Amino acid sequence: MTEAAAYQCDLGSNQWLHLSNDGSITTVAVSSRGPGQQQQSSQGFVTGEWRGSPQVYRLAQGVLVVIAAAQSTGQSTGQSTGQSTGQSTAYLQIQAGQSQMLSGQAAEQMHQFIQSNNSQAVPMQPVAPPTATTPMTPMAPMTPMTPMAPMTPMGMNLNPMSMAMGNMAMSMGSAAAPSVAKDSAAETAHSAKRFCTQCGSAVEPGDKFCGNCGDRLT
Repeated sequence: MTEAAAYQCDLGSNQWLHLSNDGSITTVAVSSRGPGQQQQSSQGFVTGEWRGSPQVYRLAQGVLVVIAAAQSTGQSTGQSTGQSTGQSTAYLQIQAGQSQMLSGQAAEQMHQFIQSNNSQAVPMQPVAPPTATTPMTPMAPMTPMTPMAPMTPMGMNLNPMSMAMGNMAMSMGSAAAPSVAKDSAAETAHSAKRFCTQCGSAVEPGDKFCGNCGDRLT
């Protein structure tokens, strides 16, 4: 078998055995399923690549898993560690939720026990092997917010106000305009004043001769 394979079987008492093989690694998982709860323990062993489906036999205490593999090193990837069997068959004993690989004399005794008692294997059901978890797609960067447009300056226009009481009248706003015009006219007249080119004395706009030196004004 070059592809990952997996099988499961019902051990009774709401317990299930799940076996899977990926390359040279065999994973043994025992799960307990009950109303509102589920427990599972798993352990991996280096058994070699499977040559066929594993066989499961019931024992007086626990079960025995027999795996025909391309090689059997007897090394465990979990907490248990066995020795090399030098055989193409691996023996895994499962008892009270714990798994261990048998080697040497213990493995030979289990082999003889199965042969002498004509033990019947527990039916195994093929299942889909576990798949690798797909990594989550990273979130796209957030689009920056559009800056707010500047506020339009507020304008204020006060119309001229007027008020009348009997013979009295009062106005606000445009009433100040004549005073401003009068001041502007006075400034214009002052700026038009001339001076004598001979002695520098000030002369009126209509004078033809200087009142100080008598020189003719041009």
